Amino acid sequence: MDYADLKAHKNDENVWVALLARIYDGKIPPLRIGDWRNAYVGDHPTLNAIDLEKKVMVRRIKKNQEVDTVDIIPLNKSLIKFIKKREIQGSLFADMSTTQIDNLLKKTYPGKVATPHYFRSFYTVHTLSQLTDVDEIKRQLRIMDHTLKINASYYNK
Repeated sequence: MDYADLKAHKNDENVWVALLARIYDGKIPPLRIGDWRNAYVGDHPTLNAIDLEKKVMVRRIKKNQEVDTVDIIPLNKSLIKFIKKREIQGSLFADMSTTQIDNLLKKTYPGKVATPHYFRSFYTVHTLSQLTDVDEIKRQLRIMDHTLKINASYYNK
C-alpha cells in the first residue's frame, strides 16, 4: 500500500473513500482519524473546524490535548477543492466510527494494509525520515500531534 494506491481512488464515487484518499495522500502530515472524525466543515465552537476560505483546520480536539490548546493545521488545495466540489457540509465523517472507516478501507483495498494508523506510519517512514531540517521535522510532528521522542521510540524500532 502506497500513495499510488490512494491516488487511484481520489475521484472514487464513494465520497468517503475519495475523501480518505485525499486526507492520507502524503500532501500534508497525516492526522489521526479522531482528528478528522471530530472535524466540522464551517465554524464550530468545540469541534475541529475546517475553514474553507483560509484552507485550515482549527484543531480543538486531539489525543494529546493540553488545556484550551488550539492548533491551526494548513490543508492542501486539493482537499479544500474536493470538499467544495462534493458539497460536504457539517461533520466530516458524520456518524462513522473508526471501525467503520477501517472496514471501508479494507473493502476498498483488499489484501492490503490500509488503515489511518498505517498511513501515519507510512508517512513517517517514507517522508518524515527523509527530512534533514530539525525545525521542519518538529513542525510536521506537531501537526501529527507527536514529539521527536515519541516518534523515535515508536516508529524507529
